[in-house]
Amino acid sequence: MFPPFRLQPYTSTERHKALELVREAVLSSGASILDFQQFSNESACLTLEIQYDKLTGLYSNLVALPVSLSPTLELLQSLFPSSPSISPSLVLQGSLAVFFAHNEPDLRLTIPAVPG
Repeated sequence: MFPPFRLQPYTSTERHKALELVREAVLSSGASILDFQQFSNESACLTLEIQYDKLTGLYSNLVALPVSLSPTLELLQSLFPSSPSISPSLVLQGSLAVFFAHNEPDLRLTIPAVPG
């Protein structure tokens, strides 16, 4: 069993546009978005599932965006070495934490009251 992968793109692109670009890159690579968490306007974290043989495609899609991506493809591939015994359809789980570089104040979100 492989550990969860972690990808961390940093961008100065406007937050809504950046998230739409990331979403398109993730879905077009064949990955599934399982969860989404937004942390003010500083970052957003997506929990993903993707087949083993599509991980490099996801990385390539993200590199094509206006982001700085960590870790490098070589480091990511070293975590998931090729082996004939590994099924290409093996499903990997991981996270994609997008960080936004900007000079805006913190985004204040109103939390609705829950009866109870």
